[in-house]
Amino acid sequence: TYGDESFTVSFVTESKYGGKALELFAGIMSSLESGTATACELELSRAQAINSLVSECRAGYSSNKDYVDRCVSAFLYNAPLASSKEVLDLYLSRTVADPAGLELLNNFASAFLDGKRNVSVTCSGFDCNADSLFSAGWNRPDTVKYSRTDAVDMPVLPFENSRLKVKSVKPDHLSGGQIITFSNDVKVVYKKMDLGSKLYYALALNGGYMSIPDLIPGEGAFVSDFPKLCSIAGADAQDFLDALNVKGMTMDFRVNMSNTVIEGCCPDDSVPLLMESLLAVLNKREAVPGKLDYYRACEELELKVSEGQSSSKMAVIDNIMCPNYVYSSHKMSGRISDDFIMKADALFNITSSRVNDGVLVIVGDLDIDDLKRTLIPYVACFNTRSVVNKRVDVRYQPISSLATHTVTGESNSIEVAMSARMPITMENYMASSIAAKVLSHNVVKSFSETGVHASVSHRCSIYPEERFHVTVSVSEASNDGFSYGVKPVSYLRLLYDVRAAVSDLKEMEVTEEQLKTYKALLKNEMAVHMKDPLYWTSAIALRYLDGKDWTTDYQAKIDAVTAAQVKAILVSLDEGCKVEYVTRK
Repeated sequence: TYGDESFTVSFVTESKYGGKALELFAGIMSSLESGTATACELELSRAQAINSLVSECRAGYSSNKDYVDRCVSAFLYNAPLASSKEVLDLYLSRTVADPAGLELLNNFASAFLDGKRNVSVTCSGFDCNADSLFSAGWNRPDTVKYSRTDAVDMPVLPFENSRLKVKSVKPDHLSGGQIITFSNDVKVVYKKMDLGSKLYYALALNGGYMSIPDLIPGEGAFVSDFPKLCSIAGADAQDFLDALNVKGMTMDFRVNMSNTVIEGCCPDDSVPLLMESLLAVLNKREAVPGKLDYYRACEELELKVSEGQSSSKMAVIDNIMCPNYVYSSHKMSGRISDDFIMKADALFNITSSRVNDGVLVIVGDLDIDDLKRTLIPYVACFNTRSVVNKRVDVRYQPISSLATHTVTGESNSIEVAMSARMPITMENYMASSIAAKVLSHNVVKSFSETGVHASVSHRCSIYPEERFHVTVSVSEASNDGFSYGVKPVSYLRLLYDVRAAVSDLKEMEVTEEQLKTYKALLKNEMAVHMKDPLYWTSAIALRYLDGKDWTTDYQAKIDAVTAAQVKAILVSLDEGCKVEYVTRK
């Protein structure tokens, strides 16, 4: 941390394993202090650091608060003001050979830890003699071994037998890119964008967890993790992903109600590696049932640790807003069944067998003719079949009134979630974004003279039905940050003030001057987002899988928003369902 220039490493485990985990942790620290980091560890750590910086370098929307916080940290703690791009350029410009780099790493770790003299240990949640356990583990660094298997069993590609051809190349009016359709009906949308030496990709396939039969309520939220419970191309999934990381490639998995997405980034000269990796996940993936118990224990522990945090609160709110709803996207305790792996495996087998019922999106600066030639032998290996795209009919009936849920916690806070049915047209999407800004302005203004943080978030959902969701969050600030004369508020006063701020949305003023300001702000946000390659991978997938376009001619659509439209959306929120999540000290 910048405050006292300390470095903190922490772990969380069940209390019954606390002693053993502490000894293992000490062994790891001791092995670092002994200068025994391996070349593989250096290679992977360096790749992960660089890939993380590459992600941070994407164009993104930053608020004034972001800049103020950075300036405060620089002034108070001498924190660096260098941008992520400048830090990345420094990393990439280094010419230290691997043997010398490993020696420098080991020397730094040894000097930094300085035996145990520069280390302090704090334990909470279990009774133990921490110093004794830590010393015992420190004196046995040889018990800690780092090992990683390599993914070498990539698919065999039928280069010589491929009869695949490019069927058509057409302009994509959404992104300004090109739609390449192959003779097996696999579609690739290529969006040309100057990203230096990187490209971003997303393989988006029709079929999500709402198509899994016998899913228990809330179980679908865990399906995105399933690929990590597999072996891929003959290697443990995590080893497979680590091997990709070392080669500068990232791969993430995202499964929602209706779609399955594999996405990430890689060097722009690594299209063959990208395609072989996608084929490995689709065609060379095997579930490992023996991983379920460990995964379930880790998830349960993570959920306990996150109690009271935003994700935990939203899970409770979601369950209250629509009781017994099967397809919640929020993880909850006790929702992983014994046959979870079998269910998830069946879904991935189905989606992997019909890649033509989806789209591969590639964003980068490539020659399209070279790209087509490179893709042909790999696209020929995708499994395809005739498909009939039929969505599962989902019963979704949220409450029609106000519900309040109260818990105790370390500080007072209120979350108010509001939801209303709304056709998600482009016009309504833009109007709802402005409505959220109007609400945010009024909420923040209401609490500007008090010792609380206030924020408003919003989203639109397509499945199980088209709706507009808004969450108002108000939390007690630290007393250390209060202005002179500002005093803490009780949770009852906080609840009263929050209700006053959101209870009369019908009367909330939307002036033409405000509308003009919010339209300009929304246009600016959209323009910034459209410089982000992840915006395009997501927008293109949304268009081809769900038939939604929130991009084309967006400026005209924003200009067309009227005060009456915004007011109507605020009224629908006021008349929709509301859930209050109250935390009191």
